[in-house]
Amino acid sequence: MNKKEALAKIEELKKYVEKLDRTTYKVGDRFQYAGEIEDCFILAQVSRDEVCLIGLESGNRWFEPVKVNSSKKITQEEFNGITNYDYLFTKM
Repeated sequence: MNKKEALAKIEELKKYVEKLDRTTYKVGDRFQYAGEIEDCFILAQVSRDEVCLIGLESGNRWFEPVKVNSSKKITQEEFNGITNYDYLFTKM
């Protein structure tokens, strides 16, 4: 791979990362957890400006509620806080 090809690949990867960063979520989205606990979770609004993941089988919260700017457009950064940076959640 020459320098020009390498730079083109870097630009392609930057665009991919930017696209990932623009991912948003909303209240009502469902997630599968791939860790020790096999449960589906729903992103629920628990107060005027706070959301959290709640297990559909257990009814338990995954982590403490997190304040968000918009429950209809939750950013990846906010979602990371909601999951407590546990990356084993997959949107269904």
